[in-house]
Amino acid sequence: LAFLGLSSSFLTATSFHPSTQHRLAASSSDTTEPTMPVKISVSDTFDGGNIKFIRQRVNENDSRVIDVILHIKPDVYTELEKIGHMQYFSFRVSISGLEKDSFQPTQKVKYILENAEAVSYPDAWPRSTVCYSNNVEDVDSWKRNEDTFYMDGKLTWEHEHTKNGSVFFSYFPPYSYSRHLGLVSRCAEYANVESLGQSL
Repeated sequence: LAFLGLSSSFLTATSFHPSTQHRLAASSSDTTEPTMPVKISVSDTFDGGNIKFIRQRVNENDSRVIDVILHIKPDVYTELEKIGHMQYFSFRVSISGLEKDSFQPTQKVKYILENAEAVSYPDAWPRSTVCYSNNVEDVDSWKRNEDTFYMDGKLTWEHEHTKNGSVFFSYFPPYSYSRHLGLVSRCAEYANVESLGQSL
């Protein structure tokens, strides 16, 4: 989980890991970045989550837009194929600092998957659309971002955050383990169910 907060006097970057915490600070004389009162956090700590936060910055073409740079994390290394496949991503973005009656009631964020060309099947990206939802558990709430682009090896899309809270983004809506168990339970009413082995 990581977030970057900017104020008029300090640039602070904070990243959190289950076992470590790092905090960096620089005075305003070390940076010329515009003020970003809105705080953004990125997390994949939920069932099916998969992303690595790299950094965020003010968009070079529009100072009102925040760029969030991300990497897709590889799957578990497989001895059979001698590779750690990488394609799927899913993460939660929490945003705070938006106020309806303030000078900044919304925040546009540009999400950039910086290592998209390094996945197992990069030909899947052209004409693909990132899925998003405010409720990861509601399977009918997912929508598609039609402004998803793959260019120069990066997958990008923009999202206008209109309120404080969380938004989930995903290559496709995650199929949670609880849904899997529910399917197995329903099937068990009509057939014999047995385990063939353990997955990675």
